[in-house]
Amino acid sequence: MKILIVDDSAHFRAALRAVLEFQPFVKTIDECTDGDEVLPYLSNNSDVDCILMDISMKRMDGLTASREVKKAYPTIPIIILSMHDEESYYASAKEIGVSDFLLKSTELKALVAAIEKAVHLG
Repeated sequence: MKILIVDDSAHFRAALRAVLEFQPFVKTIDECTDGDEVLPYLSNNSDVDCILMDISMKRMDGLTASREVKKAYPTIPIIILSMHDEESYYASAKEIGVSDFLLKSTELKALVAAIEKAVHLG
């Protein structure tokens, strides 16, 4: 499986990569540093199986990026990973059609289960 991590924190991307690369279903992990990089990336790499998207990014936030991805690539599952535990974010994410919304503090087991469910492995 090919996973795309979209987050403006290099430390968070590195930590997420470090824990996910040991999962047996993960073959490739790529990264974008902001929401505005996602569509150009996907135009050359549409074989992404799942996107892990932050909400708060400087140039294009994760909800806007998710909306654009869903318009252009409706079958790619998106899981929002955020520090923000606010109902308005959940509601917006659901409206956009993301697969799941998890806090960044979520345990690895729950994140793995969400990825597997989003791509129909679990």
